[in-house]
Amino acid sequence: MRTASWAWWSLLLSAVTICSNADACSVAASYRVPTTLQLVEQADAIVITRIVDGGPATFKPFARLGGRRARLIPLTTLKGHYSGQRIRFDEATLDLPKARLLATPSDPRNIVDANPDAFAGSCNRFVFKKDMIVIAFLKKDGGDFVSFAPPFSRALEDVPNLRSLWVKCVQMYAAIAAKPESSRRREMVRRRDTLRFAINDPDDRLLALELDRALLSTKI
Repeated sequence: MRTASWAWWSLLLSAVTICSNADACSVAASYRVPTTLQLVEQADAIVITRIVDGGPATFKPFARLGGRRARLIPLTTLKGHYSGQRIRFDEATLDLPKARLLATPSDPRNIVDANPDAFAGSCNRFVFKKDMIVIAFLKKDGGDFVSFAPPFSRALEDVPNLRSLWVKCVQMYAAIAAKPESSRRREMVRRRDTLRFAINDPDDRLLALELDRALLSTKI
């Protein structure tokens, strides 16, 4: 009984420590979650990555329970000049069900709302399953890239494959952001009008609706 009690407290301590990011996250009342276009504009690079085992957790009690770090390995680039620099994301961890540290998969048909884990207290997700494919928005930091994930944003969404709806959405906005600012709204209207009448791919209608929402909220 004593051993079981100690194990339970160890699990609780580990989960609380891993989730301590939640206490550090706070936003001003005036904060607005960036749109996808804003995320794309502000990121230095956008990379499709695969989650791999990054070795034992640095927090030793968590590591003794089997806690492992999550490492993001680039597969392909959607924006920027990523040339093999390391992606530094020190908070990322693999899920550990026995410590009730679970990763919620993103809804592959939802390109509006952030992953539910972004609202669990940490302001963005940091728990992932091994082999997840994640689109990571990045900022340059010296010789490395670091995760660029404003609170509650869609900066770390996982996708089922490289042809998924969210991949198409980010590619679309990357192409729009590459245009001069003065012509971006016109490009968004052009793409929306083309996509809304497409009948062969159900993703096209959802992308048209996304552009409708963006046009209503954007000031460009």
